[in-house]
Amino acid sequence: MTAFVPGFENDLFISYAHEDDARWVHAFADELRDEVSRRLGLSVSIWEDKGRLRAGENWQDAIHEGINLAAAFVAIVSPRYQNSQWCARERHLFRDRVGSDAELESSGRFFKAVKTPWPKNGHRFFLGAIQDVEFFKEEDGGPREFSAGTKEFKRAVRKLADGVELALRKMRRGNQRVHVAWPIEACLTAWEQLSAELRTQGFDVQPTGPRDSSFGEGLILEDMDRAVLSIHLLGAAYDPFSERVITLAADLNQQLIFWIATGADTATDERQRLLIDAIRRGVRPGSPQNVLPAGWTLLPDTGVRRLIDAVLTKLRPQAVTAKPVAPPATTTPTVYIVHDATTAEDTRVALLLKEQIHAKENMEIFISRTDLPSLTELKLRHENLLRSCDGVLLYRNAAPEGWWNQLAPEVLLAERRFERQPIKSRAFLLPKTPDWEVGPDVRVIPYTSSFQVSDLEPFLDPLRH
Repeated sequence: MTAFVPGFENDLFISYAHEDDARWVHAFADELRDEVSRRLGLSVSIWEDKGRLRAGENWQDAIHEGINLAAAFVAIVSPRYQNSQWCARERHLFRDRVGSDAELESSGRFFKAVKTPWPKNGHRFFLGAIQDVEFFKEEDGGPREFSAGTKEFKRAVRKLADGVELALRKMRRGNQRVHVAWPIEACLTAWEQLSAELRTQGFDVQPTGPRDSSFGEGLILEDMDRAVLSIHLLGAAYDPFSERVITLAADLNQQLIFWIATGADTATDERQRLLIDAIRRGVRPGSPQNVLPAGWTLLPDTGVRRLIDAVLTKLRPQAVTAKPVAPPATTTPTVYIVHDATTAEDTRVALLLKEQIHAKENMEIFISRTDLPSLTELKLRHENLLRSCDGVLLYRNAAPEGWWNQLAPEVLLAERRFERQPIKSRAFLLPKTPDWEVGPDVRVIPYTSSFQVSDLEPFLDPLRH
């Protein structure tokens, strides 16, 4: 999954104390991702520490990269966050990217979600210029945290999403370059109005001033560099420089918009008539055997306001949906064995479980994988299996604690996250009972050295009916 903000790998970095409730944090990240994605009409990406980094010495490289490649930063504030060295390091890394504490507070890219207040409300003096979004309520017996999934929790997420949505939209536009080619004199007013509107909307508009044949090709290419759209305004007069710029943009395979001013179709200059005719036919000027890049647009002169609206529509984020990776249609029960596919010992047991359950029950068994071409495809496969399988069995033995903290909440919250029917059977296969209550609809099955597939009977029996 790519970030909503161009130039970043992830839109949000969520910093939290790992001693806090991992299930609450995971539900918070899911709810915030879903709410902001719904508003933007395009999925946002969140960098997640799988929990393995802090156990070793490689935190500097991995977390530094995660923060450097994130557009905005969300701190889940709690008393544990206040005293966490790791959280301080993450916060300082992000601050160093922005500047001073004062610049961080005014950047609009740092957010505070207060899960639990500090003693004597000290959290209000932590980066005090940044508004707190409180996920608790003061009551006679002390502060009460909002439980994940409650109306109060969702209301607080929506309040936080107000600021996050605005920041991501602003950053996306600031990172999007639009090339509006310098036009002939007759189209200059339209160029000025269009350029001014795009700059007001926050886009990086190039060029910032006149361009003509005295500018070398390298300088023109600098104007076009990284542009998501190249716009060309054409009048009745022929300009060889304008034709050259169109050719350069087509060579860069950029998205092209052509605006034909009123009267241009009746140009007396044969060269201008040939240029406009080539564009109407979708071919490059002077090279009729080569077509224009896919997605080019030709606009008639129906007023500058409509031109501006058409350009803004073109720049509006368009949702891209990846092809789901779902299990094949089948009338037999389907089971997803969730395990750490990067841990050799757990992978060996998962493969053995798959073979034995299939042989005994003739069920369709899926296990976690690492061999797909991209992380996006791996994530889609995992989510589609959680969305569709009849039974989910989470197995963990040698996998790191961080893997468990990440995956257990995903299994527990699958119905809420994917709005699916209740999972018919769900179980954790573990060497020891979790420290926290897993809930009445999850069976905890001990995994011992003498484990046999028959020990899975509490998990398998509901799937037979």
